[in-house]
Amino acid sequence: LSKADYNKYFFGRVHVNIIGNEKTLGSVCVSIMKEVTTSDDVSAGALVMGQLPGTGSRRFYRVLLRTKTGDRHLEMPTDWVKLRKRQKYARTDALLLALKKMLKPSFSTKNLYPIRDPASH
Repeated sequence: LSKADYNKYFFGRVHVNIIGNEKTLGSVCVSIMKEVTTSDDVSAGALVMGQLPGTGSRRFYRVLLRTKTGDRHLEMPTDWVKLRKRQKYARTDALLLALKKMLKPSFSTKNLYPIRDPASH
C-alpha cells in the first residue's frame, strides 16, 4: 500500500494503531478500522465473507500491517472480534487476538502496544 492508500482508508477516520516488535517480523505497525461497505463497493454478484444477509453490504475490519519487509492489506471478519457488551467497539486486546488468529498462531502480540486516539473511544 502506498501513502495514498493509507490516506484513503485510515487518515482522518477512527482507527487504532498498534506498534511494537514481533518475534519473527521485527518492528511492526498495525492500523485497524471497522468498515461497512455498501453494495456499490462490492463487485456485482460476488459473495464475500462478512456479507450481510439480504443486502449488498458487509462488515469487516480493515487491517494494514507494516513491516520492514513490506506492507500487507488484510480484511478480518467481524465475527472474529469480541465487542464490549455496552459499547459498540472492540477492545484492543480482542483485535490483537483476532489478528493473531488470522496471521497464524506463531504471530506474537506480546510486545505490541496500542497508540490511543481520544476520538476512537
